[in-house]
Amino acid sequence: MTATPTAAGDASVALRAIGWPLADPPAETPDAEAWIALLAAHPAARPARVVEQHRSGYVVAEAADRLRTADAPPEWLRRRFAPQDRAAVGDWVLIEGGRDDPAKASTRAAAQIV
Repeated sequence: MTATPTAAGDASVALRAIGWPLADPPAETPDAEAWIALLAAHPAARPARVVEQHRSGYVVAEAADRLRTADAPPEWLRRRFAPQDRAAVGDWVLIEGGRDDPAKASTRAAAQIV
């Protein structure tokens, strides 16, 4: 595995304080490789932890003292979308949007490392 500069590589003390599972630099494990691939597939996204779940969105933490709302992707709101595939409290999601703009969850981590 070759470490590339990604949000995981930039994981700060703030993210690790809320449970971010990747070391900096990431260890060579299948879970770390899954995270690196997920982050590489979403280069504009950054990790956040779900702390509240609501009907059409979430409150996520980017640090212990930095909470923000994030809209759920439209497909997560469809009836036929399996509930277990939606993010829940404690899950890591990737969010997109500026730090002061409304955030949008772009994906839930397939390999949950909690």
